[in-house]
Amino acid sequence: MKKWILSALLLSGVLVSCHVEEPVPENEVPGKRKGVFIANEGNFMYGNASLSFYEPASKKVFNQLYYTRNNVPLGDVAQFLAMRGDQIFIVVNNSGKIVVADQYTLEHKGVIKGLSSPRAIHFVNDKKAYVSDMKSGVITVINPGTLQVISTISTNGGKGNAPGKATENFVQVGTQVFVSCWVSGNQLLVIDSARDVVTDSIDVPFQPNKMVVDRNGKIWLQTDGEYSVSNPDPEKPALVKIDPATKKVEKIWHLEASGAFITDIRLNPSRDSIYFLAGGLYKMSVTSNQLPHEVFLPAEGRYYYSLGVDPVSGEIYLADPLDYSQNGVIYRYSPSGILLDSFTVGICPGEYLFRN
Repeated sequence: MKKWILSALLLSGVLVSCHVEEPVPENEVPGKRKGVFIANEGNFMYGNASLSFYEPASKKVFNQLYYTRNNVPLGDVAQFLAMRGDQIFIVVNNSGKIVVADQYTLEHKGVIKGLSSPRAIHFVNDKKAYVSDMKSGVITVINPGTLQVISTISTNGGKGNAPGKATENFVQVGTQVFVSCWVSGNQLLVIDSARDVVTDSIDVPFQPNKMVVDRNGKIWLQTDGEYSVSNPDPEKPALVKIDPATKKVEKIWHLEASGAFITDIRLNPSRDSIYFLAGGLYKMSVTSNQLPHEVFLPAEGRYYYSLGVDPVSGEIYLADPLDYSQNGVIYRYSPSGILLDSFTVGICPGEYLFRN
């Protein structure tokens, strides 16, 4: 689940109509086509996560890829996608595992089990990767070649020696890996990837989530803020700019409008512009000192849940999960904002992995 707390609130009213998605008969696999993998989260506790692939050149969609190839379900809540060599790594959050498959045939190659609530995987090199976790209080270190757990990194470190923290998304600058402490957190932890230890932390607005690194080496972070049901005066969601060299927050832009929220953040291919999803899609230069006043792509009655930007073509993908119980729809736009295509994938499309 990309937004575990928010999803739980949203899903509470629709679970009665949820269903286990039946596999779509499909003998063909993407092979070496250029396109994008999409992780469809499915419904929490229903085990109906799935994997799709879309080829822009032909506008062909491949749904239920993992099930079709292996005749077993992917699991409960497909959270994150990553690629290393010929293999695709699929983080399945509520199943507590990472499924590994051949990226061309989708043949099952292995599974990393025994994880508590894995959220994202970050490859430090060919022999080491970090896995964040919402519940365990540690970051798990794995060998992506053998799929074995090597060790764990305590998240008690940094300022204050607080209990182990929930961790979410990663970015790396040099040998330092930054990880956001999402659920009820307000820090980025700094990991020395040579020693696999937390060496510092950076205080940020409440519930830091997705991050990107721009062309100038600055970290851009989106924070969720607090939910109004838990606080009569909640902290507003924010966009944050951080200097990883000094570990200082350079700028914070809060979204002041009532009910405002940010659900995703991405870069354009030249990494000089930021896209952030806040109902509609907004775009701003990394050198700007203020948030944009005009929406780049308005929602127009849709609910955009997730955002993907092709790192080569710059094409933009926005997903509408509809009512969370039927298959979601993805809208593909040109870099200038022209609608190019729309297509149906699985339930609750939440993560993208581009293959060029």
